[in-house]
Amino acid sequence: VKISDFGEARMYDVSSVEQNKNAAPGTPAFIAPELCMSDKSPKAPSESYAADVWSLGASLFYMVYGRAPFLAKSVFEIYDSICTQKLRFPDQPKISRKLKDLIKKMLTKEPKSRATLQEVAKHTWFGERVDPGKLAKIRITQADVAGAIAPATWIIPPERLNA
Repeated sequence: VKISDFGEARMYDVSSVEQNKNAAPGTPAFIAPELCMSDKSPKAPSESYAADVWSLGASLFYMVYGRAPFLAKSVFEIYDSICTQKLRFPDQPKISRKLKDLIKKMLTKEPKSRATLQEVAKHTWFGERVDPGKLAKIRITQADVAGAIAPATWIIPPERLNA
């Protein structure tokens, strides 16, 4: 699977990680904690591979559950929830322990402790067999399709305007 989103693509100077925090790269619900514009975010490493693993993990979570792993009413609340809230798995659909383990490792908040792309590729979930009889059919409605894509709303709280 190849996933790309160039709607907010920008070139960054990787030697200056701090400037990246002010540029709001990417789609808010899929941004790694270290790239969030939040005073609660962990320190970003000099390379961004850990952030890519996070975004891939958030995408996998979305594919499995049909929603982002961390939700909130505004962009800045999403950033804070990504940085502070514990990862919770919905009750449905039921997933294997191996898939849950993979997602947890990909969505580890501290970038130095997060799974590497090599560890993700070697994870045991990829060799797991699925019984087709246990797969539930999902019905997608017109409302689901209509609500799948929406423009981002950037509401900047007054206390963050001068930050």
